Amino acid sequence: MRAFPWWRAKIDSLEKHAHLKGGVVHKYPTLGLLILVAIPLPGTGAWTGVLVASILDIRLKTAVPTIFAGVIIAGILTMLLTFAVGSLFGL
Repeated sequence: MRAFPWWRAKIDSLEKHAHLKGGVVHKYPTLGLLILVAIPLPGTGAWTGVLVASILDIRLKTAVPTIFAGVIIAGILTMLLTFAVGSLFGL
């Protein structure tokens, strides 16, 4: 940190922004977990969902169905995207 003092200002800004948005996450943790798992990108799947559920102290009884639904939604989105790209190329 001492070598890059400008870095400290950037980290402080990010932390302030995260704390401002933290209230929404604590208000709707299940919806946030569902959206996180449903995004079909690397690093946003079921394993990450379990980690986030653990950090947010979401009960297992709530977290498992939410993560399951997120995985199903991600699978459907991936399938639709695959069919759309395939139809563009006449496959």
